[in-house]
Amino acid sequence: MGFELWEEADLGVFNDQYEVPRYAPGFFGFGSDGGGEMLAFDSAGKVYAIPFIGMSAEDATFVADSWRDFQASFK
Repeated sequence: MGFELWEEADLGVFNDQYEVPRYAPGFFGFGSDGGGEMLAFDSAGKVYAIPFIGMSAEDATFVADSWRDFQASFK
């Protein structure tokens, strides 16, 4: 999986524009896989991929237990 991290200054803007609190409550987006899925943390800090189209918490796919584990998967 490749990914693109959003700039820190854009995090709130993108989460608002994609209406993450409305469609995927409990998640906070921080990037994209470049192929139609948002990368997001849940309230426990676990990483998930969530489709931008048809976004819902129910469609979240587990990626990693933490940011550290997510980063380690690319080494």
